[in-house]
Amino acid sequence: MKLFFLKHYFPNPPYLRNAWSSQRIAFVTLLCLLPPLGVALLDKGIALFMVVILSIVVAFCWQVIFSFVRKRRLGLEWLVTAIIFALFVGETVPYWQIILGLSFGIVIGEQIFGGRGFGFLNPAIVALIFLAFSFSGTTFAEPSPWFAIATMTAAIFLVTARLISWRIIVGLLVGLIGVGLLSGKALQIEMLSGSFIFIIVFLACDPVSSASTNLGRWINGLLIGGLAWVFAQTTGMPTQADALIPAIFLASIFSPLIDTLVVLQNIYVRRRSDA
Repeated sequence: MKLFFLKHYFPNPPYLRNAWSSQRIAFVTLLCLLPPLGVALLDKGIALFMVVILSIVVAFCWQVIFSFVRKRRLGLEWLVTAIIFALFVGETVPYWQIILGLSFGIVIGEQIFGGRGFGFLNPAIVALIFLAFSFSGTTFAEPSPWFAIATMTAAIFLVTARLISWRIIVGLLVGLIGVGLLSGKALQIEMLSGSFIFIIVFLACDPVSSASTNLGRWINGLLIGGLAWVFAQTTGMPTQADALIPAIFLASIFSPLIDTLVVLQNIYVRRRSDA
């Protein structure tokens, strides 16, 4: 039984040059989500617990359907998506909207492209954006400051393991501060605002929806930081979910173009140097 578990969740595809596989990354990401999830459950109680369970069931059903159609084994990406979505959708959203929004995010934001790794959007972000634009009055939940503190350990580990890029994090902060200074805005950045660190680590730095080249990651982070001011609801730094999530969504749309331009620029420079 143990050998089956290891082979199922820790495969070693021949096209990977190191020990990380898509399932290992999903498994590690899931472990990193457990501390902030535990803090959020202690803070919100049974209301959030029901949202988490419902999100897990919806995501699991869609994963089973597409795994059967495509004849692929069941992964863990759906569980990561369900938890991230549940942490931000809030407890006041009706259950039928949760089912509709998460279904839209999984199908249109991920599965329609072929599944995890084949698209360029984060399904949790697509689901949250769908709810915010489809149902007026929908707001993203704001966790407690302890939520961000619980995310710090995961952030340090993921950056150290090079599963997320520190360039996006620094670029995002530079974009936030730079645009704020240029526009004369107040620079009272709340680093422990509850969701700020979590959004950067698990959404902005998502390797699927962010740029893949080093220069592209800098541009990606700067773009997110700048666009966050467009969606700012307050006069201070836009570090809340209602500003950062739309910014990440728009930046992820341009990520493939950014990487393409960076690659073309590298090709041009090398050809000039060889001439």
